[in-house]
Amino acid sequence: MFCVHISRIFRLLAVLVSIPPLFYTAASASTVVTLITSKGIVMGADGKAVDQQFHDAGATKKIALLKGRLIVANVGGDTFGVTGEKPMYEFVSWIGEIDKNSGPAVSVSELAQIVRDRGPWTLPGIRSRIEDGTINADNYKLRHLTMYDIAGYENGKPMLIEVSDEIDFANRTLFPVRLEQAPQDARAQNSLSFLGEYAAILNISKSGTYAYNEVRRRAELQMKLFNANKAMSLNQAKDFVLALLEIEAHEQADKVGAPYTIVTLPKKGHARALTVQYVLKKK
Repeated sequence: MFCVHISRIFRLLAVLVSIPPLFYTAASASTVVTLITSKGIVMGADGKAVDQQFHDAGATKKIALLKGRLIVANVGGDTFGVTGEKPMYEFVSWIGEIDKNSGPAVSVSELAQIVRDRGPWTLPGIRSRIEDGTINADNYKLRHLTMYDIAGYENGKPMLIEVSDEIDFANRTLFPVRLEQAPQDARAQNSLSFLGEYAAILNISKSGTYAYNEVRRRAELQMKLFNANKAMSLNQAKDFVLALLEIEAHEQADKVGAPYTIVTLPKKGHARALTVQYVLKKK
């Protein structure tokens, strides 16, 4: 039996509903899958964009490669703003500015601190709408503005950090932003983590489910390697991550879907880090 050894499990995103029309958010209910092997780090994210009622709104980019060696993925709202005005926050341009303005030697932990200090939770226009009740528990069921997974190598070791906020609706404020480092077992050849929507993926070890059957059809070798604690190649890891993303999309098509972006970061040879985007046909 294939048993998933998960280094951490994050909270599943709650349902996001409409908020007053003057303020909007693009509710990217994402799935991010990270597989750390002894050969490198592979992180993948879906690219489906949805509106506040989870209606299809095209595609968006939820993952970025910085400096050729650092990966940042976004889950939750990827755009916040006021109708008719320039967005207060938009993930792609925001992470692009961080990439541009951070030093060439910035580490994973340093980048996590930068993200914490510059996330959308720091913007007065967003904070004020929480404080005055415009964003409240009745119209904004998502407990977070956004969450990030940040991965790379630091001192030769893989590191994965989640940065996330949490809204305190009762007191109309935000709890302190959390930085949580995923533990890495030095003996493990493969470490698998999820962020966002992953309820379907968790069924890959439950016999008879779609996830159980599909992951065995598409990634039988990877499962054997995973269970035997033997390292996957980066290509095998990439295909495994893609299969998991598609499984989640199949079961939660209203929230998760193509295109899928996979970022592959080898342990050695930063120049070989690459991003591959898949736009897959519906089955």
